[in-house]
Amino acid sequence: MSSTKADHFSTQWGPLDWSESCQILANQDAVMRQIVASIGDSRLRSRGEPFTCLARSIVGQQISVKAADAVWFRLCGLLGQQPDQPLQPSRLIDAGANIREAGLSAKKSHYLLDLANWFAGDPALSDRLATLSNEHVIELLTDRPGIGPWTAQMFLIFTLMRPDVFPADDLGVLKAIETLYVGDLPMLQSNPTLAQRKKRALAFSERWAPHRTVATWLLWRSLDPVPVEY
Repeated sequence: MSSTKADHFSTQWGPLDWSESCQILANQDAVMRQIVASIGDSRLRSRGEPFTCLARSIVGQQISVKAADAVWFRLCGLLGQQPDQPLQPSRLIDAGANIREAGLSAKKSHYLLDLANWFAGDPALSDRLATLSNEHVIELLTDRPGIGPWTAQMFLIFTLMRPDVFPADDLGVLKAIETLYVGDLPMLQSNPTLAQRKKRALAFSERWAPHRTVATWLLWRSLDPVPVEY
């Protein structure tokens, strides 16, 4: 993606004030303060164009980042476009079932073609998604095959850059909270269920509202210093 394109989408769909959120979190939370101090100039950046981001999310489901990149490169080559440029829904539709030649499963091919037809049939969809509430975006996206709550939350964070998203379904976030805030978390019964851990983490995240997107990104950084993108 060119810097011009990325900057356009970061501005259009980025109500998040990175510097202000980091400062507020650092002032009120000693753990966050340490992470903020350690990241330097690193920051959350928008992935940009909605259709392309969702398509890449589907391609990457249940495979490694390296494998996902390889499939994406093959898919873009098959469609005759550069892998760092926005993907046009019409190209996927025209290719049809042939997209499986890129190494996609039958299910993922179906998911991608459904997504392409959805966006192609509603040219204003990308702009409309930017105007909807978080809840409405999640509702719309998860109504499509192949898009679950976690993927929808990653879309809110990395594409729309909404400022107050907390993905309690993310196992990395759960691990970071349970490691960094072990003395502050309410006790759970022995061998708590995943649902109980998620519920506790969601309640605990209220301390960071309305800056939970930045808090989430900082929690990820505590586990891996390399910035993550979805």
